[in-house]
Amino acid sequence: MEELESEKNKTDDRASAWIEKSKQLETEVEWTKELANRLDRSNQSLTRENQRLKTQFSTKENDREFLVKQLVTVKKDNVSLQVEIDTLHQQLTLYNCNSSIVCRSLNQLTTESALSRFISKSSDLC
Repeated sequence: MEELESEKNKTDDRASAWIEKSKQLETEVEWTKELANRLDRSNQSLTRENQRLKTQFSTKENDREFLVKQLVTVKKDNVSLQVEIDTLHQQLTLYNCNSSIVCRSLNQLTTESALSRFISKSSDLC
């Protein structure tokens, strides 16, 4: 009878150990499922953030490309306008020079004409 009781206790101990091991594994499975769910939510969030950043990067890259093209156009326009400014400056300088010569010539002619009239009037007086 004692043997039977002893075997029964051993069986109960083994069953208790298996029950305990089963509970421990169930707890571990629940913890693993919760971890998997958290990782899945985190992955979804990071995937959305990654997509948002890719879109933002693409937009900024397009903006940068547009601005580079605009800069190239403005630089070409600046070169063209600088050439035009230089040409106009040369023309103005030439005009001022010619104008000065013309003005001096007109002044000289006016003075000579006045002198000529003065001489002619003076000779009439004599």
